[in-house]
Parts: sequence; structure tokens; C-alpha cells
Amino acid sequence: MKKVLLALFFSCISPFLIAQTISEATTISLLAGSPGLPKDAIASPSDYMFLPDYLSDGFESATFVQGGSAVPLIVSTKTILGRKDIAPEVHFITPGKLMWVLFMLSIVLSYLSFKRKISIKWFDVAYFSLIGIVGWVVFLLWFFTDHIATKDNLNILWAVPFHFPVFMFWSKIPDKLRRWYIWIFGVIDLLILALWYIFPQNYHFAFIPLILIMLMLFAFMLKAENNKLIQG
Repeated sequence: MKKVLLALFFSCISPFLIAQTISEATTISLLAGSPGLPKDAIASPSDYMFLPDYLSDGFESATFVQGGSAVPLIVSTKTILGRKDIAPEVHFITPGKLMWVLFMLSIVLSYLSFKRKISIKWFDVAYFSLIGIVGWVVFLLWFFTDHIATKDNLNILWAVPFHFPVFMFWSKIPDKLRRWYIWIFGVIDLLILALWYIFPQNYHFAFIPLILIMLMLFAFMLKAENNKLIQG
């Protein structure tokens, strides 16, 4: 029997996601919830029987006591309808690579903005608004649907719904509130990265560059806010 006694539920289904595109797997990781729910809970032998392959393995290795000795539950097996395994496609372009390219482009854009004194507020608004929209999708799936797998989704800690529409009206928000906003969510993003490997939810690695972009933009915005404070 496959050794998944201490595997997470999400790990149980991982082998069956190989044939899916990497973008689909990333989307599942984004929209699926975690702590206290099946996806990230420890699966017992009976728990992972919801998958046909594990159910078959379980029956084949099961025994019962007869006459004081263990007797196999299944004497023999017969394949009625065989299957042909499909080799997973190899994709050169993956969500992770695209996110790192976006991160590098944001660094270049921020550097040029800093050196040439060009405003990139449009990028801040567009990026954080997009992250906020993703956060609202996570929020709606969590609280306003009956999908159990999308509950308790900690992706909402970095994909913060408040970013949209807050950044649409960023220039109209008082300076003090802007600084508090940057510090609060900047610290949360830092903690997510610092506690990545012990965090209750298994975040997809493609989300790391997205969080780094937010931290970089937060740093530039905080610097701009401090300069305004110094200049009076």
C-alpha cells in the first residue's frame, strides 16, 4: 500500500495533478483553503480511501482474522478495463517563471522611476488593485459559497481584498493612515515569507515573487511618505 499514512490530504491528490497544467495546479493552491480542513489535515489510512487508487491498494493489503491467523481479504484481482497512462506535458513557461519575470520587470521599473524621477503610481494602483481583486475572489469563495475546500483560505493574508479599492483612492487617504496601512500589511507579508515552511497553509512557490513585489512597492511608498513628512 502506498505510504501516505502521514501525508497531507493535498499530498494525496498531488500525483493525480501531474497531468494537469501547472497553471491549474497553481490556481488550486490559490483558491483552496487549508487549516482545519481536509486539504492540509493529516490523512489517516481510512481518510485517503476517497481516491480509487488508494482504495484498491487498501483492499489488496487488507486482512481479517480467521481461525487465529490473518487471512487476505482479497484472494485475487482482475483488471476489467485497463487504462493507458498519459505522460505529463512539459511546459517551458510556468506560472512561477512568469511571476519571477514580473518581479524582475517591477525592479527595473522601480529603478528607472527612482533614477529618472518618473512617477509609477499607475503601476502601484494597477498591481495592488489586481491583488485586491484576487483577494475578493478568495473572500467570496470562503464566505459566500458552499464549497468546503475553499474555506479557511489563508491566501487572503497576502491577497488582501482591502487593496481594492483602497489603492484606487490612495492619493485621497490621509498620510498617517497610509503609513499605518503600509506598515501593517508590509509586516504581514514579511511574516508570511519568514514563516513560509512552518505556515499552516502550503502556499505555492509562485506566490513568493508576488509578495516580494508588494514588499518592494511598500518600501518605496514608505520612503516617499517619510520624505513628505521630513519636508513638512
